[in-house]
Amino acid sequence: MTLENQNAIVKYLKSLDIRSMEFFEEMYDHIVTSFESRKDISQNIRTHISEVIQPGFGGAGGIKRIMKSQQKFRQKAIFSRAKGLFLSYLISWPTILITAIIALIIFQLNAIFNPKDVLLLVLVTSAMTPPIIALTGQLRFYVNCKRHNKPYSSSDLNKRLVLISAIGCNLLNILLNLVAKFIWGTHKTGFENLASYPWIQISLSVLFILYALVVIQLLKEKFITKLAI
Repeated sequence: MTLENQNAIVKYLKSLDIRSMEFFEEMYDHIVTSFESRKDISQNIRTHISEVIQPGFGGAGGIKRIMKSQQKFRQKAIFSRAKGLFLSYLISWPTILITAIIALIIFQLNAIFNPKDVLLLVLVTSAMTPPIIALTGQLRFYVNCKRHNKPYSSSDLNKRLVLISAIGCNLLNILLNLVAKFIWGTHKTGFENLASYPWIQISLSVLFILYALVVIQLLKEKFITKLAI
């Protein structure tokens, strides 16, 4: 594969407005493999793309439909994995021990500090840590792409993990603005009442910590899809 051929493939993929690393590299590898195993050796890369690759996917529109389909599949896989991880902390051995230890630690902290302060610290830390890590990772990815002159600057996986990592902040906002304020009238009064019930305070603390652990674990995993014609 000559540099000229590589540049022709990159130019073609960029013309399709493929900006995510995952699909760009999948398409690039597919075109390279197809071109290297072509039957007509005299066929150049541009002809191969126009006569073999593009028709094989159903044209440019077909390629974009496959890209969107893979994005949906990856999102479904991420949520499925998140559900599995979260449930494992609640019903599976030995990970359920982690949940029990977290609950015990919260219980002990309540005996030392004000339960309201413990709840506030746990909720804010658990809600904010995942998006900070996810956004930092996305920024580093963007900078590295620019530094190494990559033909893409985003990752579909990173984008979807950033959205998931923001769920904690949304849940915290709903908890304070809708639940607490609606039931008790003000944020402060509502939060104090939530913290005054040990089983609610400990349960909320444990659930938010488990959420943070699940998201952080998801950030370390890869969700690979296979390109299919």
